[in-house]
Amino acid sequence: MDRPSHIWSWEDPRLVLAALGPLQGRRVFSAASTGETVFAMLGEEPSEVLASSPDPALRAVVELKCAALRMLPVQSFRSLLGIGYFGRRVWFYHYLRDALSGETRRYWDTRESLIREGLLLGGLWEQRLDQFRREILPLCQSDRILANLFSFSDLEEQQRFLATQWERRRWRWALRIFLLRCGLPAEAIQSRLATAMAGQRLSENFFLRLVLTGAFGDIELAYPSLASESYPRIQQSLGRLHLGAQPMLDQLRGMDTSSVGAFHLGNVRPSEVGPLLSEVCRVATPGARILWWGNLVAAPPPSSLPLRHCALPVEDRALFRAAIHLVEVV
Repeated sequence: MDRPSHIWSWEDPRLVLAALGPLQGRRVFSAASTGETVFAMLGEEPSEVLASSPDPALRAVVELKCAALRMLPVQSFRSLLGIGYFGRRVWFYHYLRDALSGETRRYWDTRESLIREGLLLGGLWEQRLDQFRREILPLCQSDRILANLFSFSDLEEQQRFLATQWERRRWRWALRIFLLRCGLPAEAIQSRLATAMAGQRLSENFFLRLVLTGAFGDIELAYPSLASESYPRIQQSLGRLHLGAQPMLDQLRGMDTSSVGAFHLGNVRPSEVGPLLSEVCRVATPGARILWWGNLVAAPPPSSLPLRHCALPVEDRALFRAAIHLVEVV
């Protein structure tokens, strides 16, 4: 049975929303990934979110979450995704099943066991992280040290703890081996991770907590689609989401000139940046912001395009990026 490549977007909604600026009343284009970022956008009341989802497995994940958001209260939505009470997950799926497309029904009908065991850690990437937690992390960090990592409200105390208790040679080697096995740029990610851990309150970083513990911690501080306060706003705005099966470039080519006010492109390979951004510049309204990153290597924009580089307004809590790019159309 094939698993989706990932169940969660592993994109920081706080960074995306801050980088793109106010979205209320604006038309937005986004990579869909597994849905968390586009759901966060819907909570900001845009006029429309156009999302590209060419991968059938990830599109099935997004469609399942959309149906659950539309038809379930927040506690049941969390339960379906493997968070909290687990006894009715498959029942929830069958309750939602008729609201899904035929393609998505066929996908999940053959993967009910994933829903039963909990989608929280159901993707290939989440499975790799689970293996890291079970087989590698215990060799370099004790349960006591791991528990203390997320306990600090004072940043200076946290920095002292990291310097004296966490940043040991065994941890650095274990993390490096894991990243290399995953085909990720170990040196770049380790450098960003060390800097980010020293400069952020880790008690507020649900990404790192999920990586190291397999749980979100305080669910109200996790993705907006999981939080009680923002859940109703997202539910009410679901009709503004239009999920397309085309790749981003093909979808953009079919859109009108100067029709979109903000762009979130997700992970972009260097070879894709030029053609993609050329089309984005045609579709963008003046002043539109564009956010993307390179998971493996930096993917900077061509200098020939009318784009101005912008500083990131907040730190990225998701951590596993080689480089993040934010530009504005001029």
